[in-house]
Amino acid sequence: MKKTPFLLAAVVVASPAFAQNDECTGALALAANAPTAFDTTAATPSAPAWPCAAGGGPDIWYSYTTSGIENIQVSTCNNATYDTAIEIFSGDCANLIALICNDDGAGCTGFTSTASASNIPAGTDLFIRIGGFNGAAGTGTVTLNSTPGGGGPGSDECSGAVPLVNGVSQSYDTTTASSSIPAWPCAAGGGSDIWYSYTTTALSDVAVETCGSSYDTAIEIFSGDCTALVPLVCNDDACGLQSTATAFGVPAGTELRIRVGGFNGSSGPGTVLLTEGAPFDCSVQPDDSFEDNDTCQTAAALTTGIYQGLFCSLTDSDFYEVSLGATDILNFNILDTPNEDLDLNLYDSSCNLINFFDTDGLSYPASGTAQTVIVEVFVDPNFAGVGCLNYDIDMSVAPDPCSTLGTDAFEENDDCASAVPLSDGSYPGLTVFDADNDYFAVTVPDGGTLDASILFLNANADVDLYLWDPLVACDTNVAGPGGGSGALALGFSATDDETITYTNTTGGPQNLILEVDMFTSGGCNSYDLNVTGAGVSTGPIGTNYCTSNANSTGNAASISGFGLTRVSANDVTLTASNLPANQFGILIVSANRGFVPGAGGTSNGNLCLGGAIGRYVGPGEILSSGGAGEFSLAIDLGLIPQGGGTTATVAGDTWNFQAWYRDGVGLGSNFTDGIEIVFTN
Repeated sequence: MKKTPFLLAAVVVASPAFAQNDECTGALALAANAPTAFDTTAATPSAPAWPCAAGGGPDIWYSYTTSGIENIQVSTCNNATYDTAIEIFSGDCANLIALICNDDGAGCTGFTSTASASNIPAGTDLFIRIGGFNGAAGTGTVTLNSTPGGGGPGSDECSGAVPLVNGVSQSYDTTTASSSIPAWPCAAGGGSDIWYSYTTTALSDVAVETCGSSYDTAIEIFSGDCTALVPLVCNDDACGLQSTATAFGVPAGTELRIRVGGFNGSSGPGTVLLTEGAPFDCSVQPDDSFEDNDTCQTAAALTTGIYQGLFCSLTDSDFYEVSLGATDILNFNILDTPNEDLDLNLYDSSCNLINFFDTDGLSYPASGTAQTVIVEVFVDPNFAGVGCLNYDIDMSVAPDPCSTLGTDAFEENDDCASAVPLSDGSYPGLTVFDADNDYFAVTVPDGGTLDASILFLNANADVDLYLWDPLVACDTNVAGPGGGSGALALGFSATDDETITYTNTTGGPQNLILEVDMFTSGGCNSYDLNVTGAGVSTGPIGTNYCTSNANSTGNAASISGFGLTRVSANDVTLTASNLPANQFGILIVSANRGFVPGAGGTSNGNLCLGGAIGRYVGPGEILSSGGAGEFSLAIDLGLIPQGGGTTATVAGDTWNFQAWYRDGVGLGSNFTDGIEIVFTN
C-alpha cells in the first residue's frame, strides 16, 4: 500500500529553505571589511519599491551598526554572477529611510554594484538590501568597507568646505561621498560630491577644473553662505567628460563655495585646480581672421576642418557659410569655456531661420537637396559671462549614412495608430530613423510572457525598445524619452542590442505596442527584431478536479492552464489565483491524481496528486503571489521534474499539476485545486 501522506510530507519538508534574511526583520549582521557569500535565487522581492533597478528583483537583507563616524561602501563589484543592485537604509525595518541605491557601479563588470554613504554618525543602524535589476537573481559576494569619516580631501558637506589654494592642484576622491543639495542644474541629477571654498584677492575671474580626472565629473560654483547659496556657474563636460567652470568678474573678498561631483551618479578619484586671474576684458580682444563676418549676408565660407582662436561677443556674432551635397550631413561643433556662453542659429541661404541650438553643436542632414546653410555663433545674453569669448570650431561635411539606408517593408508604421500587427518570429533587416520610429502591435494572452529583442550595432547609433499599453500611454514622443514614463517594459542602455520581457497577469489578453526608438539625435540604424509570446490568446487548457479549502482571504485558490496541449509547441503556462498577497509558493506535478486532506499534518489544504510528486524549485521557479494574489509559470514540457531529475513529455502523456503556497504568518500553508492536462502530437 502506497503511503501518500508520507509523500506529501516529503513535498512540504523538502520545499526550498527560504533565507532567514529574506526580509528586513531577519537581516543578518555584516562584518566590516569581510567578504560574505550570498544567494538570492530562493529569495523574494521586498518592500519598499526599488528606486534604481527597474522594479528590482529577489532580495536579501543585512545590517550594520557604525562604531564611530564612518564612510560606508557596500560592494558586489566584479563579484556576482548576475546583474545586482544595492540599497542602503537607516532607521528601522518599520520606518526605513533610503540613503542611496545603485544598480551598475562605475568600473564594475557584469552590471555589478557599489553603494556608498559618507560621514554616518556613530551608533547608526544601517540596513543593506542586496537584490537584482529587473527580476535578476543569483549568487555573489558582498563586502562592506568602512573607513573613518568626518574629513579628507574635500568636505562631504558645504558647511565643512576645505579651502583651495590658487594654482595648486588638489587630489580628491568622491567614491565614498554622498550627494548634497541643491539639485545639480547641469549634470543629470549629479552624483556624489565634495565641497571646497576660496576667497578672491581682487576683482577676478575664477576658473575651477577637473581635467585629467578618472570619471565623468561636474563642477558648480556658488557665492553666499551655505544656508543661502547663490549659484554662479555649473559645468559638466569641457575637457572630454571632465569639467571647467569659470565665475567672471568676482569682486575682491568674495567667498566662493565650489562643489565637485559627477554626472548622473558618477564618482571616483580626480584632481581639482583653481586659478584666479585678471578679469577678461572684451574691449582689448582682437578680431579673428574671419572678420568681418558679423551678419548673415557677410558669412565666411567654411570647409571641413578645425578652426582655432576665434572670437565673438554680445555685439559681434559670427556667421559661417557651408555648402552641402544632396546626401551630405553637417556636423558643426564649438569648443568654449564655459560651454553655456555660446549658442548656435542655423539659417538657409536666404537667411531664414531653420533652427536654434542651445548647445555647443548641431547636426543637420541635407535630406536629398543640395543647399547652402549659414551657421551663427553668438553669445547667449542670458548667460553672457563677461560678454565675449574665445572659441574653436570643429566642422565636418560628409555623406549622410542614413541617406543610403532605405525604409523597410513594414512602413509606414510611424506611430501607435499605424502599428503593424506581428506574430511570433524573426524579422531581419529592418531600419529605424530619428524622425521615423517603428511601431508594432502584439497580443499577449492572459498568463503569457512576451519576449522581444532588437539586435543592432550601437556604434552606428543607439536604439531603444519600449512596450506600451495604448490604453495607458504610448509613444516616447508623447510620454517622454529616456525613462519611458508609462511603459510596461523598456530596453534602454548604451550597448549593442536591447531585450524586454513582460508577463500578462491582467486576467485577459492584452493588445500592446512595441516601439523601436532611435535615441541618437539625427541617427539611423538597421536591426533585427525577434518576438516570442505574441499572437492571439490560445485559451484555457486542462480539466480541473479535486477541491481546495478556503485560505486567509476567505477564497479557495484555484489553478488554471493556458496555451497549447501540442507537445511540439511547448506552450503551457500555469496560473494560481485567489492566493493571499505576497506569499511564496511552488508548483508540483505528478502523473497520477490523488486526494489527501490536510496532507502530512502541515497544511490546511488538500493534496490532489498521487504517486511520485515532482517540485518546481529551480531558478526562477520559486514564486510570489505579489499584491494581486496570483503567480504564473511557463513550464518546459521537456523538463518535467520527477524522481530527483526531469523527464520529457511525449504525445499521450497525462500530467496533473497543483500549487502549494504559504498562507501568512502563523497560518501554515494551503493548496489550490488540481488540473489534469492530456498532451497530444
